[in-house]
Amino acid sequence: MKARCMLSNIIKEIDFRFFNENKIFSPWEIEFRYLNISSSGGEAYKGLVRDFVTYCNRNKLKKPKAPIFFQKDHFGVHVYFYGITSKDIININRKTSISFIAEDKDGTFVYFSTVPNSPKGEEVFAVRLNDSSVEFKIEWDILSYIEDAKITSIRGWAFNSKLHQKPLDAQLFDNGKLKKEFQASIFRGDVQDSLGMLVPHSGFEIHIGISSGLVSRQLILKDSNISLLTKPLIYASPGYISNFIKKLSRKVNKIEADSAIERDYINALSGLFTVNLYENFIRKNYGRFNYQLGSFCYSKNLSVIIPVYDGFSQTVRCIESVLNSKTIYNLEILIGYDAGPDARLERFIAEISDERVLKIFNKENLGFVQNVNNLLSNKTNKDFLLLNADTVVSDHVIDRLYGILNQNRNFGSISPISNNATIFTHSNLDLTDLNNINIEIHNFGELVTVPVSHGFCMMINGDIYEKIGGFGKEWGKGYGEEVDWCLKSANELGVLHGCYTGVFVYHEGSVSFGQEMRIEGERRAGELLEKKYPGFNSKIQSYVYEGALNQAKINLDLSIRSSKDTHLFISHSFGGGIETYLNTKYVELKKSGKDYINLKVVTFADLQYWQVSGSFYTDRYFEIGDIAGLIKWLEKRNLTSISVEHMGNASANEIYELLKLLNKSYSLMLHDFSWVCPKINLVDQLGRYCNLRESTTCELCVEKSNLPSPSAISFPKLGTVASLRKVSYKIIKGSTVVEAPSISTRQIYLKAFPDIDVKVKAHHRERPFKQREKSYASSKVVAILGAISDVKGLYKYKDLADYMERNYPNVTIVFFGYTSNDELFSQNKNVKITGKYSGREDLLKLIDIYDPSICLHFSIWPETFSYTLSESLSLGLYPFYFKIGAVNDRLTKCKLGQGFSVDEDVSLVAKAIYDFIK
Repeated sequence: MKARCMLSNIIKEIDFRFFNENKIFSPWEIEFRYLNISSSGGEAYKGLVRDFVTYCNRNKLKKPKAPIFFQKDHFGVHVYFYGITSKDIININRKTSISFIAEDKDGTFVYFSTVPNSPKGEEVFAVRLNDSSVEFKIEWDILSYIEDAKITSIRGWAFNSKLHQKPLDAQLFDNGKLKKEFQASIFRGDVQDSLGMLVPHSGFEIHIGISSGLVSRQLILKDSNISLLTKPLIYASPGYISNFIKKLSRKVNKIEADSAIERDYINALSGLFTVNLYENFIRKNYGRFNYQLGSFCYSKNLSVIIPVYDGFSQTVRCIESVLNSKTIYNLEILIGYDAGPDARLERFIAEISDERVLKIFNKENLGFVQNVNNLLSNKTNKDFLLLNADTVVSDHVIDRLYGILNQNRNFGSISPISNNATIFTHSNLDLTDLNNINIEIHNFGELVTVPVSHGFCMMINGDIYEKIGGFGKEWGKGYGEEVDWCLKSANELGVLHGCYTGVFVYHEGSVSFGQEMRIEGERRAGELLEKKYPGFNSKIQSYVYEGALNQAKINLDLSIRSSKDTHLFISHSFGGGIETYLNTKYVELKKSGKDYINLKVVTFADLQYWQVSGSFYTDRYFEIGDIAGLIKWLEKRNLTSISVEHMGNASANEIYELLKLLNKSYSLMLHDFSWVCPKINLVDQLGRYCNLRESTTCELCVEKSNLPSPSAISFPKLGTVASLRKVSYKIIKGSTVVEAPSISTRQIYLKAFPDIDVKVKAHHRERPFKQREKSYASSKVVAILGAISDVKGLYKYKDLADYMERNYPNVTIVFFGYTSNDELFSQNKNVKITGKYSGREDLLKLIDIYDPSICLHFSIWPETFSYTLSESLSLGLYPFYFKIGAVNDRLTKCKLGQGFSVDEDVSLVAKAIYDFIK
């Protein structure tokens, strides 16, 4: 919106409300939500005041004594007092400040502000105007999360839930000095969806140059003392680290030794802190250094704890995977058989001959917790891996997980991602080859801090275990014990727990406990945890949606799939036949080992965004104007093919610009007539097929028709039918292959663009038709399938229902689905409407109940294919149809059904139907 404009032009975008009548002057309060105060200043308000007074005079409204125009900010409010001078304004609330921005003979423009210290609060700005007073109240509730913090970049999101339409401004400080200002203005669909509220602006990603020395970094919301970080980020430059190591080396060498052996040990430590002896020290003193794994260990030895109760095949698979997996460590594998119900397990464990295995057989069932504690009391190594007996580990999984723990000894435990492990679950992975998964993901892993680890697979820091002890006996047979251990260690020792997304461990789940015991165990654990750690259950639920682990899994998707052959579909989100068509394409691509991306424009609160979704991708959003950001993201994918299916909510111009910037060949399928007709169906304002007229005639049709909202079609963004067709022609002409699903669709498009090359390719082959046998010989039921709108023949069906009710009352017409106006048939006793059904299985049940023998296809627009016809033919329903579009093409070719002209007399149609079914 321009800074200076007539108020009457934006009257619909403004809220009008009265102040409390108890106030002395009862002024109007007008909030301008779309006016950019920072760029327009007081002049815009003075101009708007004059426009408002003029508006009141013109419309004979009572002119208020002192109109007040205001706009709230996150921690303040801009106010224009009409007819008030700065001398008349006295700030009552001493906790707030007032800034006079502009003043003239008409009034005064001021800014009230506060400097909050807490992320949640409110403030009242109280002002005395002569002998009266007025108050403005603001509230703030800052929600934020830092997802990734590196020395050169920080990524996260933040917004004020009390004013979420407006992005937050923030500042980055290094060692107390302002380094950078930024705005949390990136649209984050994942944040919006997970929180269930409209958040147009929340994300930020800032890049910072490398600083020298030791840096304490903070992120502070502008004009506040609110930090986006729980504690400062501490970074050290390579030069600082080098000097620090030298200092540490000198201090180590000054330690006095009590023996010659201790002197050798001190010398070895000195070697650790001397860069040129680093690798040699690791090799000689702490075990093997592995370049491929990129990690070193504190010990050559590691214990693996496997408690066993039930699940023969799963346990055998688990133990064999551990015994056979490649590893660089000396494993001590402790297996505890807890007197389970399957004797085969006891025999299998007893027969294991691997010298690394220590077998413990409990005489009676101790339960999971005590079984684990018993195993831990028998281990000989400090650090250990706790592993459920229904997991599967692959080569070097143990190495990588242990290596990450050793590089991060401030962590008490670390779990990998899995296919079945609550918040650690990552479903977008191909489970056919577990070794291959870990080869794919290990280069892209991130260590993410999580509230608690997961007991299915926990690499546990022995230093922390020795201080905290084993699992609590109060957890009985199991469930919740590892959560308690993590929370206890975090509360008492301040340690972290993590998930490493670079390692995958398969987990079947609920094998020992079974489904009923699992549900009861989880219920009991939830109650105990809430009692012991109030608020934990809500915290963990919040983390599921808001936590950094979600973003880490998204990053993993993008990283591992960047090299996959990927097909880009440009389409819409309206459902219908295109969705059915695309679903079949998705299946074909998956079978061939390829990925796909679906790109479409969606609308949230009158704002439009490019939405990216597809196989192995979590939805991502780009503002409609951020086509550069979208292209940058797409260029990182290995796009091997592109097909344009529909422009959807985008304009033809936006699709054209997108394709031009992608600079890749593409194909195009003509699913409807949106490229030449703003109404997409070629039905004119009188409800008749127009046969594709000249664009000048179409302008009148568009003007007199009730089109969808401008955000739903591309036409209003272009202005005229001629301009729509001009851009569409460039898109179609630029395609390497243009296909139409039917002959009639091809012919219609050739009328608009005679020189284009259109190939006819049906969505599937016609299948042999077999007439359905009625369950009851006396049944006289006519079927109509799908969602029936005006252009799908709604009023044709109404005329037919009325006529048949009068002349053939024993015939029932059943809508298997719904119509755009079910009330239209409320008085027809011969009509049944089933309502929306969910899938083919439900439809088959309804067909059996009502027992129809024919199906009507009375669309008044030339459908381009009609999956509804395919469905009805597969059900064995004989077709009665209008001779128009793809329905006519297909049935004429098959020599099947009875066809009528769109304007056929209803009595002839009704008689033909009755003669067939009687």
